[in-house]
Amino acid sequence: MKELISDPSASEQLQQTSGPPRVWRRLLPAAVALLLGWLVLLWLNAPATAWAGITLTVLILGTLALWRQQKVLQSLYTAQDRMARQLDQRARQLADNNRQLTTEMRLKDAFTEALRQNDQKLQMAMQASQLAVWDWDIRGRHLHISGPEQGFGQLHNGVMRPLSDYVHPDDFARVRRTVIRHLRGITPRLTLRYRNREEPPRWLEDTGRTIAFDEKQRPQRLLGTRRDITAEVEREQELTLAASLFSDNRDPLLVLDRDFNVSALNPAFAEMLRRSADEWRDRPWVRCSHSRLTHDIVTRLREQGHWEGELLEQRSNGEAFPLHLSFRSVMTGNLVSHYLGFGRDLSQQRQARQTQDKGHYDPLTGLPNRSYFYQQLDYYRRMDRLPEQQVALGLLNIDAFRAINETHGHATGDLLLQDIAARLNQYGAPLLMVARLGGGHFGLLFSHFETSVRLRHLADQIVADIHRPMLLDDQDVLPSVSMGLLMLNPENVHECLNATGIALEQAKHRGGNRVVEAGDLHRSPDARKAESLQALQQILDCLETPLRFRPQVEGTHGELRGIRVSTVLAYAELGEQLADPLYALAQEKQLEERLYRQLLREACACHVRCARSAHKETLLLSFPLNSRLVFNEHLREMTATVLDEFNIPPALLELSFPARVLQHDRTLVMAQLNALHRTGFRLALEDVEAWPVTLSQCLQLPLTRLRMAVGEPGQMQLLAGISQSLNWELCVVRVNSYQDLESIRSLSPSRLEGEQVGHTLDVDDLETFVRHYRPPTEQPRLLH
Repeated sequence: MKELISDPSASEQLQQTSGPPRVWRRLLPAAVALLLGWLVLLWLNAPATAWAGITLTVLILGTLALWRQQKVLQSLYTAQDRMARQLDQRARQLADNNRQLTTEMRLKDAFTEALRQNDQKLQMAMQASQLAVWDWDIRGRHLHISGPEQGFGQLHNGVMRPLSDYVHPDDFARVRRTVIRHLRGITPRLTLRYRNREEPPRWLEDTGRTIAFDEKQRPQRLLGTRRDITAEVEREQELTLAASLFSDNRDPLLVLDRDFNVSALNPAFAEMLRRSADEWRDRPWVRCSHSRLTHDIVTRLREQGHWEGELLEQRSNGEAFPLHLSFRSVMTGNLVSHYLGFGRDLSQQRQARQTQDKGHYDPLTGLPNRSYFYQQLDYYRRMDRLPEQQVALGLLNIDAFRAINETHGHATGDLLLQDIAARLNQYGAPLLMVARLGGGHFGLLFSHFETSVRLRHLADQIVADIHRPMLLDDQDVLPSVSMGLLMLNPENVHECLNATGIALEQAKHRGGNRVVEAGDLHRSPDARKAESLQALQQILDCLETPLRFRPQVEGTHGELRGIRVSTVLAYAELGEQLADPLYALAQEKQLEERLYRQLLREACACHVRCARSAHKETLLLSFPLNSRLVFNEHLREMTATVLDEFNIPPALLELSFPARVLQHDRTLVMAQLNALHRTGFRLALEDVEAWPVTLSQCLQLPLTRLRMAVGEPGQMQLLAGISQSLNWELCVVRVNSYQDLESIRSLSPSRLEGEQVGHTLDVDDLETFVRHYRPPTEQPRLLH
């Protein structure tokens, strides 16, 4: 049977035959016997009955043989089918097992690859975070460490150093006690801070916990991490030291946050004010202080990041005292995080100084008087060698001071002198000394101002700062001053007072509220042209392009919106140079296009820096066009090429042209302006006060803005009406005082420029200004 089942060919042969061979072998003897019997009966002439019996017997035996053969075949077929079904079922089981095994092998490979990748990531993370992992088998007394340089040196050259040889001797006892406390279950986590035995020692921190216990709940295995905390410990020590110095320092210290709220003040500062520190902490400084200069100080800190000077502060009992403050900005990355102020109570020092040098100081303002000022000036006169461009003399006079006394009274005039003295005294270096020479006259000494441009910028800034409204005895006063300025050198030091006085008189003669340098009074036209030619050559040779800029703010909320290129160039050696004469000279030399490209490149470079510092992608660059350039046929191509160099979209450039251009051929003007407008540049009309325009002249001009200076109210209303009729934006310039700001409030301008918004700045100062500029929140009377 096994052979038939195992041999399919034999099974098929069995189905084709009449019966199984073993059946014939069993029936063969019976058939032979029957045949012999039949032959015997035939020989004996047996009767027919015998023959019938024999025949019947043979039929019965044949039938039995056939039935037996059928049963055997049926059994064989049934067994074969059952075995075939079992074979198929077994084959399917084997196939299923094979598929399951293949799937498990794939999963195993995937898990193995994932474990390998996770192990690599873990190693990379440990390397990046400088983290080591340790595994302590307590029962096996085995410690395994992997990670940055094998646990920061504990595993060295395959040898594991015991803790007693690895931990600093001064920390080992504490480490041992901490580990024992954790093993006893007193602390849920193990946290250690210790030093190793390196030179210098490295501070390390181990953090871990028990992860395995035996049947008696005794720790068997600890797992944890180790990291280098040397830098953190040093910072903590520095912060602790700084906090100790801040609290224990005898000098008054004041800390302001970036929004000029009081962040902290040390006990010495609180004691000086006779106040609790909580009365000032977390409040705006301009609301806490009783000084009138706080808004100006905040403005200066926003623009320059530092301030030093004196102000009049008040104690809790109402007593006023002079306070010297020096603020410095604290930077975090490229942003200001805090302002640190160092204070000094000058009341006792000033009393002692006034007692000692009573004859040297003015009793009304507290400034040095004329005699002391002349003593300091004589010191420079007696010097054998005067430092070049290091000392300057300034004479300052209050414009119409007698009229102020007659109109508002002498008491108001005295308050005005005190206020101006305080404003002058707030400037630190390079303003070395401020003295009252008598009446409304002041003397100023400057030292170490680096360049004449910075000196002139500081002088202009002083004049602009004084030309702001003052509330004196409930009366609004808008003072202005004139200043004569002279840089001292061995040739003019003995005649400096006379030369500076002449410059002061010239400033007053020109209307006041200005600075005149003594050297400007004696230059001939040829000398001025020679200086312009030198300035032009420096620009074209890329030696010096001293562009200056004014910030533009939004008229309603004071948001910074753009920067305006000034038409005045400031040189270290040549002084200030106007752009128009340079363009005229360049046109004479056929260098006009080259000059325009160079100035526009410098302006675009400054725009990119300021936009990056202010994080404003839509900061507008306003560039003034000379009237000659408006008719240049290559103007559009030159401008587009320069903008492409700096990746500045055309919509961020505003080209402003003077109104006198409209007096020329209107067809030519319209063609040029339309070409610029189609390129995407913004166009603005300016200088409309000097060259009045009508509504008919402005019709169909592709302009977006009208630039108007503060002037007569009727003229401003007329120009504002023209701007509104043509749907132009209105930009008001020369907003130099709060009075100017109030006069244009009803016009609802979209842009503002002027001293009330921001001074004229060079590239570096402008970048500092836009970085620190914040819209006005606590100072409603000023825009910055």
